[in-house]
Amino acid sequence: NSAADLQPLSYPGALGTFLYGINDAGWIIGTIQETACYYIGSEYTCNDRCALWKPDANGAYSNPIPFDAPGQSDTVCTGINGLGQIVGSYLNSDSTLSTPFVDDAESGDPNAPANFSTIPDTDYAGNFVDLTPYGINNNGLIDGEGGIGISGLFFLLSGSDLHEFTAPMIIQQLNGINDDAQMVGYLWVPP
Repeated sequence: NSAADLQPLSYPGALGTFLYGINDAGWIIGTIQETACYYIGSEYTCNDRCALWKPDANGAYSNPIPFDAPGQSDTVCTGINGLGQIVGSYLNSDSTLSTPFVDDAESGDPNAPANFSTIPDTDYAGNFVDLTPYGINNNGLIDGEGGIGISGLFFLLSGSDLHEFTAPMIIQQLNGINDDAQMVGYLWVPP
């Protein structure tokens, strides 16, 4: 498209705006950074919030709907499907691990607590896995990465079943999944 088709999106007063996904209805999901982020020892402190932009009848966007996981702060949203289901994560109380979630915002209100559910964060053996979801397709399959630190674990979540896999190359991140369960991302190839 031409530069005339570009529409900058932001949130009043935010330090940064990051857009991660768009669905066929034009709903855009992203994250707004309201304050600077910093480390105190091993604790990471930030004030990120999810934001949902929905176009009006003319296809124009105005201010987004900001939201957090219920009772949480530092919430990041990374994917949206055609049904309006949103995936993301929030930092736990000690700011060291994240909790992945799905916000089933089909109603159009991502702030409704009834829309939220957490994603199981244990593998087939019952071990804790620090999961970060990045994409969700219209069948509810979620892709992303996980592990404590950099472990090379990537997952496909189907219902409550976590399917882990690794690749022959060093995958850095899986960013999206389509309805045929094809996934995209990027990898690092050693020199």
